[in-house]
Amino acid sequence: LGDVAAAVEAFEQAVRIRPTYFEAYASWGGALTPFREWRRASEILRESLKLNPSSAEGLYLLAFALMHFCQWPELEGVLRELRRMVLERMGGGGSPGVEPYASLTFPWEPEELKAIAEYHARVAEEIPRQTFAKQIQSFKYSLHAKRLKVSFKSYDIGDHQSSYLISSVLIKLSKSKNIDVRWLHPCRLWRSSPDACS
Repeated sequence: LGDVAAAVEAFEQAVRIRPTYFEAYASWGGALTPFREWRRASEILRESLKLNPSSAEGLYLLAFALMHFCQWPELEGVLRELRRMVLERMGGGGSPGVEPYASLTFPWEPEELKAIAEYHARVAEEIPRQTFAKQIQSFKYSLHAKRLKVSFKSYDIGDHQSSYLISSVLIKLSKSKNIDVRWLHPCRLWRSSPDACS
């Protein structure tokens, strides 16, 4: 756990063993993003999408890589296709294939972004019901009593489009509300070199 370099090697080896293994291909490309190997990741993700062109997850990973090295013309087409797929999947009651925080980086309609978040909220509500036999009481917290502590964890907190949005919102909230915002950069824990993730 936490050894991203070993994961990259494992996914690459899985692709060599079985070149038609879409999940290994897509995961290989996605695992390169902590190392900021955007071009290599995008090449691998393009190859993966030849195996499964209807993968919203694969398109999202490709869009993420393309954003980081400013491939705007290609990104525009990828986002258009990704949006079509996400809306089609959600229209049929399925998973959107993108995480709610990641979708905030897409230039989509607010209602579409809200629908993605609502899907994930419904799924999250089911987890405790399916995991625990007895009814779980909801967490009650009074903001008037003390300060709420919010932690934000990201291996690339300084260079991630979602982190810019989330951090600016949390910083604004911490100035105006009873909220303490804390940051965690796990790369310092994963690697011997403190700048391994930069």
